[in-house]
Parts: sequence; C-alpha cells; structure tokens
Amino acid sequence: SMVFFMDKASVISKSTILNLDQIYAITKSISNCQIKFHDSYKTVYVSRRYYRDLNDRLKERRALS
Repeated sequence: SMVFFMDKASVISKSTILNLDQIYAITKSISNCQIKFHDSYKTVYVSRRYYRDLNDRLKERRALS
C-alpha cells in the first residue's frame, strides 16, 4: 500500500522519490547535497527544500533500529 511505501521513501526534489533503504552516503557541502547508493555508481542531488525532511526521516529510522 502507499502508506508502507512512503515509510521507506522520501521526496528529495520535485521529480525524485528516494528509497531510504538504498542510501549508502550523504555528502553535504555549501552548494549541494549528494546521495550515493549501495551497489550503484548513480548519484542524486537533494534539493535544499527537501534536505531537512530527509535528514529528519533518516534520524528517525536510526533511532528506531
């Protein structure tokens, strides 16, 4: 269901939904925030608008595990 999906996903830009389970690293700099994935060469950039929400969601997940 959609509720279960959104528990494991986060919007990081107008056109990108991210699977939180697949994040390998987040690199934040003055100009951007880049995300790298497990077992993949691909990277995406998080919009400044969505960075705080993403960071909060990741902290919640760490606290629960």
